[in-house]
Amino acid sequence: MVGRKLENSIVSNFRNIDRKGNPRFEVKDLDLGGKEKVCFKLWPGEVLGIAGLLGAGQTKIVQSIYGVEGKYRKDIFVNGEKVNIKSPADAIKHKITMVPEERLVQGLVPEQSVKQNICMSIFDTLKRGWFINDKKVESIANKYVSDLSIKTASIFKKVKYLSGGNQQKVVISKNLAVNPDIIILNDPSFGVDINSKQEILKIVSKLASEGKSIIFVSSELEELTFACDRVLIIKDGYIVNELIKNKEVNITEELILSAIQ
Repeated sequence: MVGRKLENSIVSNFRNIDRKGNPRFEVKDLDLGGKEKVCFKLWPGEVLGIAGLLGAGQTKIVQSIYGVEGKYRKDIFVNGEKVNIKSPADAIKHKITMVPEERLVQGLVPEQSVKQNICMSIFDTLKRGWFINDKKVESIANKYVSDLSIKTASIFKKVKYLSGGNQQKVVISKNLAVNPDIIILNDPSFGVDINSKQEILKIVSKLASEGKSIIFVSSELEELTFACDRVLIIKDGYIVNELIKNKEVNITEELILSAIQ
């Protein structure tokens, strides 16, 4: 949008992921109707990308994991324990959150304030009897506005008046407020400007460095090369390849493009 590529200001860092121990998250036998069932593992501090052509199955995978789409059979394990996720509320109980594909439809209440949007997922934990602890709400909202550099006149501003990039950072803040261990990012920088894309990628890198486990779906291959430690290649509802970043081999756009075609 402004004539710069992401590589001008984002460095693709190699993270040494320990994949010898038990995974934090595992999907087994997710049946999307492809030739094979979808199975994969995710470790602490790892960013796992999912790439494919439009309609290849990546959105079905994350929606199924998060309990939005319940018709696909699968087994899900969190820290080695089998869990039953039938709704987003179930996912959140197991410390799994998702930044959805359409922020204004699925991620935000545009007519409400930045403060209300950031804290809506944790209001039940901020009650004093029948009432919300408003000072605590304001403190949490101000923290995320500061931590994620959300540009807003105040936390009381309606979120619909923010830029697309700042709206998306509010969605990310709402997810972080529940203190998740596993974060699903479904095309998190779609429709935002280049500076906001860079800021979101930096947030992803910081979360991984803090030990969060992240599933990253993006329609932009360049983002996957910067953000991800591994990339699963999806075709027709099943995994056909896996690309792994290491000290000698980087994941490039060319590698991903060749694999998905």
